[in-house]
Amino acid sequence: GYNFVVDRCGTIYEGRAGGTDRAVTGAHTQGFNHRTTGIAALGTFTAGTYVPPEMLRSIAALAAWKLGTSGTDPRARVRLVSSNGGSRYAAGTTATLPALAGHSDGYMTDCPGAALEARLPDVRNLAARLQGRDTGDTRTGTRKDTGNLTENAARSPVRHSDTPNEEQNR
Repeated sequence: GYNFVVDRCGTIYEGRAGGTDRAVTGAHTQGFNHRTTGIAALGTFTAGTYVPPEMLRSIAALAAWKLGTSGTDPRARVRLVSSNGGSRYAAGTTATLPALAGHSDGYMTDCPGAALEARLPDVRNLAARLQGRDTGDTRTGTRKDTGNLTENAARSPVRHSDTPNEEQNR
């Protein structure tokens, strides 16, 4: 159901078929699948678990590209309307969520795990930097064991597009 899958080495795979550059509706966060992109991080990232910096950099590059097609800052908060009462929000409720959110922001789950959830601010900052935005504090790697996320970020396997297609703007 996720649009993309990222492994521990940072390799990005197409998840739900239909084209990586198209607005394919995934099945990743019940109630918030429309007009969003789901990125699965392969692994279990409970508290204290090592999250590979290669994985984080690829998630940031992917988020920078996909959010960039609509001009969305990865550090922003967005308003989405829940389409299903099975989420954290009743159907029809407007929720304000991070533009680059963890699964648990919209759905009752432990996913993406405390260790990965704790790194999402770093991922948001790197994604903003990859979009060319002023990030203020450029320190993105806060734990010595995971490295600096900005190192080698330019070697992302994601191709960026300056012109979103019409279907992505619906």
